[in-house]
Amino acid sequence: MKTENVGKSTHVWVRLQERSGGEVGNDSGTFKYYAGPVYVNAPGICVRFSGGASGASASSGWGNCG
Repeated sequence: MKTENVGKSTHVWVRLQERSGGEVGNDSGTFKYYAGPVYVNAPGICVRFSGGASGASASSGWGNCG
């Protein structure tokens, strides 16, 4: 979710990725608040989130493992 330029249309992106390199969910574009939602069918498989806005980005660690 944006913390700068909230309510103003700017480029943002989000990615949800399977650890195995399989299915990936992506969304990007010019939005007022956030990109997404994105979905990956990965029951019990490690996944991670990454996203960015206003030239900054962040990634999570692997989760949902097992």
